[in-house]
Amino acid sequence: MEYEEMKNIVATQVCAQCGGELTIRTNPVDDTNNLEIWCPHNPDHHGYVERETYTQAMRRGEEIHPAIVSAIERKMVPKDDLGRAMNLLALRYPNAIVDPPTAALFIMDCARLDIDPLISPAEAVPIPFKSRKKKSGGQVEEKVTVQMILPRTAGSPWRPGDVLTSG
Repeated sequence: MEYEEMKNIVATQVCAQCGGELTIRTNPVDDTNNLEIWCPHNPDHHGYVERETYTQAMRRGEEIHPAIVSAIERKMVPKDDLGRAMNLLALRYPNAIVDPPTAALFIMDCARLDIDPLISPAEAVPIPFKSRKKKSGGQVEEKVTVQMILPRTAGSPWRPGDVLTSG
């Protein structure tokens, strides 16, 4: 077994008998100085199993730091809720949300930024921008991109018409 494979096993596995961390050592019994993976807690332990992830621990009901739980829950948006949100978004903004991938990307961007496009007034609005490019032969290629616009809130210091100066 190559050293890189051993490093990967040490990083992703634990001792099968005690659950302790594994290490790589030179075999003291062998005269060839071969490397081996072993449990430093008990040299008689043999075997290793996959390290438990935070997601697995949370599903089993173990106590995990609240920030980690929050991050896991954000990533685990149920598909039916995502589908419902995509439908609501397409109904509210029919010109901007024209296909499921566009809606899903917009919703995931909003979730990543912790803003809600479905409340009133909306914290984010999808706005379609059309661009045209002339190709050789006189053909025109039209492309539509959807940008996220964050409307000005009551506490925002900038207003339309304000002149921004540096200084």
